[in-house]
Amino acid sequence: MLVVSLMLKPYRLLIGIPGKSNAFAISSKLGLPDYIIEGAKKRIGSQDKTFEDLISDLNKSRITIEREQEEITAYKAEIETLKAELTKKQERIDASRDKILSEANQKANKILQEAKDYADETIRKFNKWQSQGGFAKEMEAERSALRNRLNETGESISLKNKDSKKKHKASDFKLGDSVNVLTLGIKGT
Repeated sequence: MLVVSLMLKPYRLLIGIPGKSNAFAISSKLGLPDYIIEGAKKRIGSQDKTFEDLISDLNKSRITIEREQEEITAYKAEIETLKAELTKKQERIDASRDKILSEANQKANKILQEAKDYADETIRKFNKWQSQGGFAKEMEAERSALRNRLNETGESISLKNKDSKKKHKASDFKLGDSVNVLTLGIKGT
């Protein structure tokens, strides 16, 4: 059975799906007298009218379902796009974190190597002074310089740590504030 559904859209042929009969409207447009059409309407039983209404309701439900399926398809595409963006952002965050950790390890290794080198130099000087009969004044000056250098290094490290560990509450920020997330190495608004 072929049915043509007339909505605000162009005709749509739905094969195998019964549609509402437009026989009376078509007959009127073709010029069949009104008394014949009215007589035919009176002969149609209530079951036929109910069946026609049921078919009309089913057609409306089908149209609603098709629209919802189109929306679901659009939402799925949007979700996939957002998922891909989130994956890229996570990869950038991971790369940034790895870079920060690598730089921190390099700096720590550099500080340790400098400390080892300075300690080795100090021991060589100490051994030299000891073999020459010991110069207490020079050894004390060297010890004092070593302490000063260690204190400066320790202070610079602790200052960096204090700055990066400052805790903030949500109430410290307002919409539109610029922030720098040191632990992730990113800036945002």
